[in-house]
Amino acid sequence: MMEMFYPDFTRESAYAIEYEALYEKGCRGIIFDIDNTIYNYDFCHTMAYQALAEYCRHSFSLEKDESEQEEEMLKEAVPETKAIPEKNEGSKEYSEIENTFEKECENQKNSYKNLYESTILPYEENNITFSQNESDLYSENSGFVKNEFLQSCLKNELEKCGSCELDLTLILIKINGLIYTDDAVSNIKTTLLNFFQFKEQIFEYLNEGFAVICPNVSIENAENICEKLLYNLKNDVKESGLNEISIGLSSRADRVISSERLINEAHEALLKAEEDSDSKIIGFHIDIQKYREFLRENA
Repeated sequence: MMEMFYPDFTRESAYAIEYEALYEKGCRGIIFDIDNTIYNYDFCHTMAYQALAEYCRHSFSLEKDESEQEEEMLKEAVPETKAIPEKNEGSKEYSEIENTFEKECENQKNSYKNLYESTILPYEENNITFSQNESDLYSENSGFVKNEFLQSCLKNELEKCGSCELDLTLILIKINGLIYTDDAVSNIKTTLLNFFQFKEQIFEYLNEGFAVICPNVSIENAENICEKLLYNLKNDVKESGLNEISIGLSSRADRVISSERLINEAHEALLKAEEDSDSKIIGFHIDIQKYREFLRENA
């Protein structure tokens, strides 16, 4: 009987849920468990208590010798829970909590904050049907998300990064002659997961490559990552004779940009990387000022 309470599918975080796809399937409400699921109860309440204490000091001009009175007043305003430290905020225990909280916030933020003539490239607007069955989302061969879900997932990530004013870079990797059932794919999978950690952000791309969505990563940082990644991938496939690897990148770069446009930019960079015998990593860099001027002129 307990099986009726088991989840139909799971995600690493609330940011990885495909909300639009769920809406298309008829879902009109989501219930979240908040404490210690969406946020850390102890850390968040400690910071709230600190902010309230600071407000009272400034608003009521409390002096240091009135700290005990202040503490009693705050405890009346905010019922004491295990989240409120017993010692004052200058204590070692409080500092440790504060430092850990700041690191946790920064880590969570980091896990997630062109001007050119259009050419005929592989992606156009399409509608993706989302399935709750995880086997429908991930490829049996590579273990990564199927190519058909790239555009819809990228669209969701672009909207989230845009709302937080964060950059986002899309990396496209092509390994000429690769077949997803090759023995080398196991080594490639390990390397990609070592570099990007979450398999939800890694996709099969067309027929012989991979795509990686990198939230809160600039194209410059992504290019540095790809230098090391390319070296590792070459080692992964050298025994299979697949020695031609090309990488193309493009980023949001403070633009309101569609998922298909970003994919096409990165694909154009990928094509140039294939043609370039000297550099197998090409980034699609834009001049943001010229881009904004272009938008104004064509508004």
